Amino acid sequence: MPKHHLDTPAKRATAITVVLAVLLGFGATAFSVAPLTVTDSAPVTVRILTEALATPEDLDDQAEALADQPVILHRSHHTQEGDTMDTLLKRLGVDDPQAALFLRQHPVARKILSAPAGKLVQVTTSGGGVSGASLSDMVVLGPPSQAERQNSHASQIHISRQGKTTFKVEESLQALQTQTHVSSIHVASNLFTAADQAQWPESITRQVSDVFANDIDFRHGLRPGDRVTVIYETLSLDAEPIPWVEEPHHLTAAQFVNQGRSFDAFWFAQAGRGHYFDAQGRSKEHQFLAEPLPTSRITSGFAARMHPIHHHWQNHLGIDYAAPKGTPVRAVGAGQVIFAGWQKGYGNVIRLRHSDTQETVYAHLSRSNVKLGQNVMRGQSLGMVGATGWATGPHLHFEFKVDGHQVNPVNVARQAPALTTLANSSRKAFQSAAKIALAQLAATQTTEEAPQVAIARME
Repeated sequence: MPKHHLDTPAKRATAITVVLAVLLGFGATAFSVAPLTVTDSAPVTVRILTEALATPEDLDDQAEALADQPVILHRSHHTQEGDTMDTLLKRLGVDDPQAALFLRQHPVARKILSAPAGKLVQVTTSGGGVSGASLSDMVVLGPPSQAERQNSHASQIHISRQGKTTFKVEESLQALQTQTHVSSIHVASNLFTAADQAQWPESITRQVSDVFANDIDFRHGLRPGDRVTVIYETLSLDAEPIPWVEEPHHLTAAQFVNQGRSFDAFWFAQAGRGHYFDAQGRSKEHQFLAEPLPTSRITSGFAARMHPIHHHWQNHLGIDYAAPKGTPVRAVGAGQVIFAGWQKGYGNVIRLRHSDTQETVYAHLSRSNVKLGQNVMRGQSLGMVGATGWATGPHLHFEFKVDGHQVNPVNVARQAPALTTLANSSRKAFQSAAKIALAQLAATQTTEEAPQVAIARME
């Protein structure tokens, strides 16, 4: 730090005198104005007090003392595609050649940058001055190598400094925490708007939309006074989100009151697979999803319309969903890719065959995630919304064909057979679980504005 110019007692005294003179000058000005507002003719007495100011301690010494104090910082980032150890450490504010060399060479430490990207890296550093911040501790959380544990555990790599050039590496599995949330909201006209205001995860709102799609018309059938109550679980580790889990939020129970009618849904697993059932044990899931984009807005339905490009009336034999470019498009049902490429006005398009008589079409995509001949699951991502082909803006054009003819996709989804049935051997266990969930849902609705409740538990 540069030296101050007040190096002698005489100079310091001169500076103090100047400061006092300035302050007294402002004081005199204030008192000279005050009498203008006084109506009494009595003289105003002015007393001036002068007091010597204490000389501050040497600031250079104070700065040097602060520089001697250790600086400990905590930072976190996620690994990214194309990361090297140097770019990752730079992003974390670490300037430590010994640590960088160790991390590049140790076989366990090299796993930090192995696929997939998105691992959470937390570091503790010391220093941070001219010599840079040295690594004291690093914890890396990522998906476990065992696929069956990816929704229940995290792989942890812990690197701690033992000396100037020595480090200790520990690798372990950490159980994920499951936090249960219970929340209730009023829905006047739009489910997603109300859920956003209540800070529900978007995936939970989408699951609610899918589960009740065959019971409720979410675009035209919602009314003031409608209410939805949910119980859902969130996976986390030490309050940190788990980015590698495809669906970290899972709906376990819900009740939707629409125009005075109540609909229930409960998640129940049998034979190793879970599905949604109503209180009577009937499947809530049909063979086809109602929509490939549940969060979007329909701009053209299955009806006659004025064509936006050709400007004449014609039947619109599909449904157009407005959505931002890059929005994921999902398969409404299990099937096989029979076309994935460019086709005239459709632009980038994907066609799925679901049976000998049923096909679906997904057009104007910006990109495709599947290949010809690939088998896909119900709800699997096919590609991204775009504006290719004859499109005036980013949207998805969706068609459902039966025997080669376009039909209304909404009607097909509602009339499709149930995805599963509840086995008689599981009915007693399901009824017991549903009864408990119903009690939790009812308890949440006892107040007009039910608060969100979170209960953490370990899996």
